[in-house]
Amino acid sequence: MTKTVFSALIIALLAALLVWLSAYLKLPFWFCLLSSALFFASPQSNLLGLVTTLFTALLGILFGVIYLQFSPYIATFPYKMEVIVAVIVFLLFLITQTQYLKYFACALITLSLLVLQNGDWILICQSVVIGIVFGFVARAISLLITGKNLN
Repeated sequence: MTKTVFSALIIALLAALLVWLSAYLKLPFWFCLLSSALFFASPQSNLLGLVTTLFTALLGILFGVIYLQFSPYIATFPYKMEVIVAVIVFLLFLITQTQYLKYFACALITLSLLVLQNGDWILICQSVVIGIVFGFVARAISLLITGKNLN
């Protein structure tokens, strides 16, 4: 068995464990799995990458809460959704250009998850944190198996 196949097997088993854990905790497993993929797509695979991914994901959730809180107040404004989304994406992009939050897609995806879940930020935070930690573990194990180091 090659290192790549073995690594894929380990990641698949960890994904199955993540699905089981999310069902056990009554969390949407697709949100956990998507959050796990967020870490896999992270530019860094080390502990700094984990922290960056977590903070950026939580930033997206915060902006999702802001979006859901402000949208009812401008209900009569034409093109309100377009304006609010444009402002939020603009601000998110600027904020994610800082040294420790350089992961715009992560923030945008978690913002979208929150809006999809109608503002249940506790559920989304739990799903995202568990998923990202599992993603970190899976990527670290995969890199160790294939003989690469955490950058």
